Amino acid sequence: MYGDYVFDSILGVNVLPGQISLKQESLIYSEYFVSSSLGTTPAQNRLKGWMAALWELRSDPTLGRDFTDRALLFSLKALVPYDEDLNRHLRARLDAGIMVVENQFDDFIKINKVLDKYSLMK
Repeated sequence: MYGDYVFDSILGVNVLPGQISLKQESLIYSEYFVSSSLGTTPAQNRLKGWMAALWELRSDPTLGRDFTDRALLFSLKALVPYDEDLNRHLRARLDAGIMVVENQFDDFIKINKVLDKYSLMK
């Protein structure tokens, strides 16, 4: 799928061998943005809970599609140190993207509650 290639390239999946969580992140970004652009709900049990959590954020009336899409786009180029733990690394990226889009403490609380609901805060 073309989305996989694009996000693999952006994240440097094939540049730094052994960084397994980058490939998983690439799959999350790809599936999210394909689903978001088509307006179709992705399989909720995929990719360690990330699809369900991101889709819940996207469906939230106060956050919504524009916020979630933009936060994820900005998170792609976030300068965060690599971490083998997928949840920690992707959360750090997402936090950086959220801060670029809208630095509202209430949003962080809401987002963290959603991530915790899917066990992504551990």
